[in-house]
Amino acid sequence: MDVSVWHSVWSEENNRKNGQRLSLPKAMLDFKVGFFGTALLAMAFLALGAMVMFDSGEAPSEKGAVFAGQLIDMYTHSLGDWAYPLIGIAALATMFSTTLTCLDAYPRTLEESYFIWKGQGETIQKEERPSKLMAIWSKIGITVMAVSSLAYLLLIATR
Repeated sequence: MDVSVWHSVWSEENNRKNGQRLSLPKAMLDFKVGFFGTALLAMAFLALGAMVMFDSGEAPSEKGAVFAGQLIDMYTHSLGDWAYPLIGIAALATMFSTTLTCLDAYPRTLEESYFIWKGQGETIQKEERPSKLMAIWSKIGITVMAVSSLAYLLLIATR
């Protein structure tokens, strides 16, 4: 649910930045590529995860670092030792990009939600909004939360 809102916020920001609205066909193409690409990747990762984790006899840990280690070990066991560095890099890149996305999108969404809630949505220009402090504190909070609990960050990113 959050990601669909994040995409809308990013699209609106792009419209403001470029000074023009995206045409409907281009917006629909952007939506379809993102939606169906995400659905296809989700099904592929679900199938891959089920094949690797099913009947492994190991319960996934609730601790992020331990779970990451379990996942890397399971894939290494299935694919071979040659895949260990590749899987490790892929896992790190995935977590880094998820964290970066959350750090960018969550404060933007909070800002837009706040101004819509106050009934000031489009009436206040972006530069006039007193939201820089809110964005900074949101990013600091997410970073502290990510450092203290990777599992909690995963929970936020997947809901």
